[in-house]
Amino acid sequence: MADNFQIDYRIDVTLDLGWWRLEDDIKKAVEIAARHVEGDSKQRMADQDAIDTSATVNSIQAKPKRFTNRQEWIVGPTTEYAPFIEFGTANADGSERMGPRPFMIPAAEQERPKLTQAITDILRKLR
Repeated sequence: MADNFQIDYRIDVTLDLGWWRLEDDIKKAVEIAARHVEGDSKQRMADQDAIDTSATVNSIQAKPKRFTNRQEWIVGPTTEYAPFIEFGTANADGSERMGPRPFMIPAAEQERPKLTQAITDILRKLR
C-alpha cells in the first residue's frame, strides 16, 4: 500500500521564447527547493517523540526524476510505514489508533512560497 502513495505538488510555468537563457537558473531553484524539503522533513521526523525514527529519517531523499524533460524531483521516505506516521492510523471502527505526525507535507508547504518566489524572480529576467 505504501508503494502506491504519492502526494504531488506542482507549479506549472509557461515560458516565452527566451526561456532557454534561464534554464540553468530554474533547474537550480527547483533543486534547492527539493533539497530544502528533504532537510526540513528529516529534521521534523528526527524531532518526533516516542517513535524510532532513524530508518525513516535515513530513507528520506530528494532525487531528480529520471527520463523526463521537465524539472521534476521526487522527495520522500521509502519506509513502508512512513504514510502511517504522516497520516496516522485508525481502528476497524474508525477510531484513531495512532495520531498523525506530519513531516513531509509541512516541509513541502513551507518551501512552496520560497520556490514560487525564486521562479518569479528568475522569470523577471526575461523582461
